[in-house]
Amino acid sequence: MDKKEQAGWSLAVDGKWHYFQKNDSMSICRKIGFNFGEREQGNDTSPDNCKLCCKKLLKDNQPWGEVAARCEIGR
Repeated sequence: MDKKEQAGWSLAVDGKWHYFQKNDSMSICRKIGFNFGEREQGNDTSPDNCKLCCKKLLKDNQPWGEVAARCEIGR
């Protein structure tokens, strides 16, 4: 599978890592659009990750919930 087609974290122009769902160019926090960069699996506890993306992962508890479980948002 192409890394751009999978779910994961991608570095955006704002210098933060944002989470993107599979085959979606809009981050789940809806702040970053048209991002077609490579996506990284893992590294879910990085302090450089977007806090809104982390919160959204936890709130939605979607199939990527296993990522949310490891995502630290200062609990």
